[in-house]
Amino acid sequence: MPLVMMCGFPSSGKTRVAKALEEHLKANTRMKVVRISDETLGLTKDQFQSSLSEKPARAALKAAVEREMSSDVIVIADALNYIKGFRYELFCIARSLKSPHCVVHTVTSMDVSRNWNQNRTDGKEYPSDMFEALLQRFECPDSRSRWDRPLFTIEPEEQIPFEEIVLYVQGEAKDKAKAATASQPLASDTVHDVDRTSQAVMAEILQKLPGAVPGDQISVSFCPEKVLLSRALTMAELRRIKRQFATYCKTHPVEDVSSIASQFIRFINSNLGT
Repeated sequence: MPLVMMCGFPSSGKTRVAKALEEHLKANTRMKVVRISDETLGLTKDQFQSSLSEKPARAALKAAVEREMSSDVIVIADALNYIKGFRYELFCIARSLKSPHCVVHTVTSMDVSRNWNQNRTDGKEYPSDMFEALLQRFECPDSRSRWDRPLFTIEPEEQIPFEEIVLYVQGEAKDKAKAATASQPLASDTVHDVDRTSQAVMAEILQKLPGAVPGDQISVSFCPEKVLLSRALTMAELRRIKRQFATYCKTHPVEDVSSIASQFIRFINSNLGT
C-alpha cells in the first residue's frame, strides 16, 4: 500500500519521472503499480485556473488515491501536489493505513519550466496566465515536515534514484534520504542570512519602485546585479517572490552567503520573465 507523491512546477518533468518509476516498480517488485494523474482521471487544465476551481480536481485525486490503496498496490500520485495542505491530506491517508510513503520533487527553475511549457509539442501546455498563477501558488516541499519526508529531489538530467525509492516504498529503509538525492534543511544561521539579505534587497527595490516603469533597471547598492523591470512589479508580488526564494533555498543550499543578494535578484528577474 505504499504511496509516492510527485511534486513540482507545471511542466517540470513530473510525468516523465512518474512513468519511468512506474515501469521500474513493475519490473522490480511483485506489487501492482497504479499511477493516478489528471489525465487518467479525465481532468482538464481549465480546472486549475484558480485555487477555487481546482478544488474538485484535488478532491477527485484524493478519492482515487484512497480508493486504490491496498496492501498489494503501490500508488503513484502523478500530479502537481503543490499545496502542502493537500500533501498532508494524502500523507494522512497513507498513515491511516500504516503505509510507507515518499515525496519525489522534480526541481527546475521557473525559467526552465516556463521554456519547457512554451515548447511542448503534445498539446498539453498550460496557458501562460494559468502557468504563472500556478508558479505563484506553489508551496515547495520541506523535508522537515513529516508529510514531505522522505523527500527525493530530482533535477533535470539527473538520474532517478530508483533503488532508494524502492527501499522506502517497500518499508525497508529508515526515514532518512541520502544526501545525493534528498533535500537537507538549511542551518539556522543560513536561514537568517537568506532572510536578512533578501529583506535588505527588497527594501531598496521598494524605495525605487514608485518612480520606475517597465524597461527600467533597478540597482541595489551592495550588489552588482540589477532588477530588469520587464513589466510592472507590485509590492505584494515582490513579497511573494521573497517567500518563494526562501523556500527555493531550502532545496538549493547556499554555499556562499555573499552571493545571496545576486541570487535573489536573478530569482526576481526569473519571475519577471527576463
